[in-house]
Amino acid sequence: MIYGFRSLTSFAKDDFGVGSVEFAVLTAAVVALGLSTTLAVRNGTSSQSDKIANSVSATQDIVTGSADADVDTGTGEEVVVLTPKETLAAAKADRAEKQAALKAANAELKAANAELKAARKAQKAAKKAAKKAKGDAKTAAEAELVVANARLDAAKAQQAAKAAARTAAKAAVVTAKEAETAAKTALKQANSDD
Repeated sequence: MIYGFRSLTSFAKDDFGVGSVEFAVLTAAVVALGLSTTLAVRNGTSSQSDKIANSVSATQDIVTGSADADVDTGTGEEVVVLTPKETLAAAKADRAEKQAALKAANAELKAANAELKAARKAQKAAKKAAKKAKGDAKTAAEAELVVANARLDAAKAQQAAKAAARTAAKAAVVTAKEAETAAKTALKQANSDD
């Protein structure tokens, strides 16, 4: 009896083969996790790919002018199909509008930069005044410095916002140019088909 107990305790203390068992269990868990993730994502992915395929084919039909007037892009909205000439004219108008917006954004950014420069000058002047002043005048100068710092921070924020707007306007112009190029290509293709 004691012999059996000793072999049981030595078996419990022995760690031979533990790594293999742990590896097998962990591998099975990782495989199960991967399979469950795949099954969960599978349905949503296929429906999204169907919507994308419908939208791409509708867009292609619109650009080439071979679609009906009530194309369903999968969004539930009706799309009016334009002829290649109308598409090109619309693309040119859109590009002109985007370029005007870019010019306005450039002007706003220039004004924001000028305001930032003025705020920096005011801050420097307020710092100098605070250093030179004594007593009550020093307190007033320090308050003026606080105001100048706040104005500088506001000008920096405005300048950053205007720079972001300018970047967005530039991107819109690039997109409009690409649309115009695609419309020109479609028009050439339509003319060559005739």
